[in-house]
Amino acid sequence: NLNVKFRPGPVAANNRYEIHNADDWGFGGTLGLMFEPVKGTRIGIKYNSHVKLDLEGRAKLGAMGKYPVDIAMELPQGVNVSLYHEINEQLAILADVGWYDWSKFGTMPSTLGGVLPLPIDRKWRDTWRVGLGAQYQIDDNWLVRGGWSYDSSPVKDHYRYPDLPVADVNRISFGAEYKIDETFTVGANYTLGIMGNTNVDDVALPPTGTTVLKGRYRPAMMHFFAITMKIRF
Repeated sequence: NLNVKFRPGPVAANNRYEIHNADDWGFGGTLGLMFEPVKGTRIGIKYNSHVKLDLEGRAKLGAMGKYPVDIAMELPQGVNVSLYHEINEQLAILADVGWYDWSKFGTMPSTLGGVLPLPIDRKWRDTWRVGLGAQYQIDDNWLVRGGWSYDSSPVKDHYRYPDLPVADVNRISFGAEYKIDETFTVGANYTLGIMGNTNVDDVALPPTGTTVLKGRYRPAMMHFFAITMKIRF
């Protein structure tokens, strides 16, 4: 579900550009493979397919009124390769690298009123990620882990729209698992995401490109909490 509003500064309401309730369903798949070339070392490969969406809703262009809007959107495909290697019976190191096709998301062929072309080109680019971590088996029941990862920014400052002010992200994570018995294991994890520079530098907004924004976001921090349960059959 997509809801977007552009309000360029303290100007009259007839300069607003709004998209309301553009909806669609999309389908994709994930394929994963794991290899163990030697005992204690595992290599995993995961592929996520792209998901195509055709969002249909209503758009309002200031005093011009409301019109049907159709936006084609493609969520990116991606590939991730991960490594698990045991140093000894207690300590293991983890690593992964990945690529995501975010440049496909940046281009959104659109129409307004079923006739007027309304192209939205965010000029996004593909992104890369890298991650490093470790896990430590304290005893037969307790396992702790921690790590760091980095995702590159999909967009430069002079192409960043205010509705999606994304940038590069550093993530720091740690967690623990407790083995209750041979069947059940519970765990808790926390991740702190620190987003980099999210400035908006002279960005021309659609549909006319005559409204130009320049601004700065405060440093963004994201907190993720997760509780897990494993059941072995």
